[in-house]
Amino acid sequence: MGTMTFGRQNTVEEGVEQLNCAFDKYGVNFLDTAEMYPVPSTAESAGMTDRAVAAFLKSRKREDVILATKVSGTSDRINWLRGDDGTFCKLNKEQIKYSIEASLTRLETEFIDLLQIHWPDIAGLKILVWSHL
Repeated sequence: MGTMTFGRQNTVEEGVEQLNCAFDKYGVNFLDTAEMYPVPSTAESAGMTDRAVAAFLKSRKREDVILATKVSGTSDRINWLRGDDGTFCKLNKEQIKYSIEASLTRLETEFIDLLQIHWPDIAGLKILVWSHL
């Protein structure tokens, strides 16, 4: 179940209510979130979706829920996700580790079942393509 609206288009409480309904009534146990959610993403709202998921998880056995999240690729427009220094998001070891640790903290859990790349490092891909021409 996608959760990208929780905390912006839906309140955190409405998100928890929707998760409870999906889990209890329809058997949905796979949740998808991301460090930049809810959308549209802003510095003030980023991570609020994870707070809704965390509130939902408090009433569940963690092993009954499959939890996926995403680390964002390079973006010169979204520079608030990886600390307060205003550096651009990069898909490097340090920033991926920072993203995972921040997600675990927001989600109030000890593990994530699936980590995905939300979008690739486009600048890095361009260099890779040009180097192979």
